[in-house]
Amino acid sequence: MMSGCKPGDAAATTGNTPAAPTDPASTTPPAPTTPTPPTTPTTPTANSAPVISGSPAASVAAGAVYAFTPSSSDANGDALAFSIANKPAWAAFATATGALSGTPTAGQVGTYSGIAISVSDGKAAAVSLPAFTITVTAAANVAPTITGVPSTAATVGDDYSFTPTALDANQDPLTFSAQNLPSWASINTRTGAISGRPSAAGTHSGIVVTVSDGTATASLAGFTITVAAAASTGNGTYAGFTYAVPTTRPFISLNHYNTGTTSAAFTRLKGQVDDAVTVTNGISASATYDQLVTALNPGHYGYTSTDSVIMYRLTGDQRYIQQAIRMVDLFVTSENARIAAGSGTRVASDSYLEAGFFIEQVALAYDYGYSLLTPAQRTAWSAYAEQALFNIWNPNSASWGGVARTWTGWSISDPGNNYHYSFLKATQLWALASQNRTWFTHLQNNKYPPLVSFFYQLPGGGSREGTGYGTALGNLFEDYAYWKGSTGEDLAAYSAHARNTIDYWIHATVPTFDYFASIGDQSRSAMTVMFDYQRKLMAEAVALYQGTAQGQRGTWWLNRVRVTDGGNGFLTGRMRYNYDYKYDLLAMAASELAPTSLMYDATGTGALFARSDWGTTASWMHTVAGPYDQSHAHNDQGSFSFYRNGWLTLTSNAFSRSGINQGTDVHNVIRFMYSGAIVPQNESTSSKTVSDDGSTVRISETLTPAYSRNSTRVSNWLRELTYERTAHRLSVHDYCTIGTGVSPVWQLHTPVQPVRQSDGSYLAGSLRITTTLPASPTVTVVNMTSSAEFSGGYRLEITNPAGGCEFQVTLQAQ
Repeated sequence: MMSGCKPGDAAATTGNTPAAPTDPASTTPPAPTTPTPPTTPTTPTANSAPVISGSPAASVAAGAVYAFTPSSSDANGDALAFSIANKPAWAAFATATGALSGTPTAGQVGTYSGIAISVSDGKAAAVSLPAFTITVTAAANVAPTITGVPSTAATVGDDYSFTPTALDANQDPLTFSAQNLPSWASINTRTGAISGRPSAAGTHSGIVVTVSDGTATASLAGFTITVAAAASTGNGTYAGFTYAVPTTRPFISLNHYNTGTTSAAFTRLKGQVDDAVTVTNGISASATYDQLVTALNPGHYGYTSTDSVIMYRLTGDQRYIQQAIRMVDLFVTSENARIAAGSGTRVASDSYLEAGFFIEQVALAYDYGYSLLTPAQRTAWSAYAEQALFNIWNPNSASWGGVARTWTGWSISDPGNNYHYSFLKATQLWALASQNRTWFTHLQNNKYPPLVSFFYQLPGGGSREGTGYGTALGNLFEDYAYWKGSTGEDLAAYSAHARNTIDYWIHATVPTFDYFASIGDQSRSAMTVMFDYQRKLMAEAVALYQGTAQGQRGTWWLNRVRVTDGGNGFLTGRMRYNYDYKYDLLAMAASELAPTSLMYDATGTGALFARSDWGTTASWMHTVAGPYDQSHAHNDQGSFSFYRNGWLTLTSNAFSRSGINQGTDVHNVIRFMYSGAIVPQNESTSSKTVSDDGSTVRISETLTPAYSRNSTRVSNWLRELTYERTAHRLSVHDYCTIGTGVSPVWQLHTPVQPVRQSDGSYLAGSLRITTTLPASPTVTVVNMTSSAEFSGGYRLEITNPAGGCEFQVTLQAQ
């Protein structure tokens, strides 16, 4: 670094330059001065240690505020800093003032010893108050409360269940009992759940359910259960129901979420909710909904206030309902701001797909937190929910803030579509929370009749949307549980669909429990790995039918299915994602029952599944031939898949980047070509006949209806599949009649490239492919990754250079 003078500085004098001489003539002699006596040095003031005093209270009742601030001073006026040792977890400490404060909960009753508050001036050693103890005592006992609307009707041979809602302000352990309970029923003394299966018709009166906190009790009003003779699942006609209007909130039952407060599932959910409460309480009072979501997302992506309301219902701790209220209030305020700005609302996005998700949160917080809401909040929340529901069911008159916001009305009249279950949830829950009879009437007159009729036509369970979007049946079953628990009306009982969906999914799952049949559009992942979606569907169905054989088989499945996130290994026996933890609180059957049937034909959807045995090395197959009437279904009538120790053949949609490739070119079918274009399948109903002698399954499919709109191109197509269990062999024989200019291409999609062998067969990994007809085929192997849409997979194509439309191919698992 260079040295020199800064601008404006006097020039520096070097040590070698002599001083300028003094002119004696111009110098005045200095005047004499009086000598200044030497200054006596000042002795610094000695530091004094600070002083601290005060008498902290020795006890506080749970639920009450504890506060103590010590007195302190410092003779030198130094800044002071405070510290504490053995601070109770329920208290906060201010280092600037030494204030100790907090509100212990009933769960924090106990003695907290060795608490020491110290002060320091940064110079002397810290000075401390004598160590003290705080004893948290139990609050004065408040009697528990119990609510609920028990169903007064039961049927011989069917399960009866009712669980009351009980809360205790002191969070004391509760026990339940019942008087005059029928001999066929029992009560869970820990949860209050009454369950059983009546074996004879009759009337059981004067049933009284009581809850006790060990000191005080509360009881439901006595009720009667009338058991009717066994009946069929009806004729597909909705019979109607008379709703008993509750007199006290909550009106929405959350009783289906109840495994007790000592379960691992409860502990997992509580940890998530506690963290969410902490995050919510830590944001600014002026924060927006978006800011709250941003704050929650790092550790709680997808968190909803529904979890907080469930935790409030299970514990009675008001911190949880207060978090839910704040979150919902910020959401409604955000939506109203969007409306005022003329932008779209969140609830209306994607044709109101998430209406059930959002209105569920509004309805639950409104119902369970009603007494804590201000009149302005009640008005704003109600107006928002009412407008959302009106818009859903009246798409041509929909509006927000007086401005027309019409929309297509997609699926509002289609009970087979996944959007529909979201609309039902929103309407059911707001009807219950608001007790607006308009929505009860709308459901009974306009929505439940077609819902009942549609699912009566699907006795084998499953969804015509397939196994991807079709997992939204879990939302429908959740709707059933909410409605039955809150009103006593059992919509699932109108058909065997919900109960049999349990067996559908057991059989749709491959032997290794990590994949399922790829049918229709796939929503979470193109490859059908097992996710929380599928686990939720089964858990909801099992919770509806805990006491049935299907419920026991579903519990067997839930205990074994391997849930993944697509790359971080597998979990068994629980949900993977925190926003799904609440579904692990759904009750399973008391015992599991292993399935024994090796074939399942779900006639209402057209899907059939078969396997060699129930071991993990079994072979497994599926095929589809039945109704095709949903937008998320595929041109896959006649398709099949085959599995053993991994996928042998399945649709190439599983390797697509979208999961929604619907054309015949990605399925194991015959692709009919005309003038260079694919002849598409159309909505229709194909059919099949099945025989199973225990060793061999024979399936004969009539697929001609799939081409009814192109009958001049494809006038007939029959497919026969023969599955030999012991040999782990699947044979496919096709016969078809086609029009002039049509070329049939027999297709097989494999995850591994098929390689020609010396005997003329092809080997694709562990699958040997042998063609019998045509005798001299032309075989082409297409790498599906030649299209940017696919990340893997191969398509083996067989054509007959001599013409004709008959094919016979054998698939042998190695």
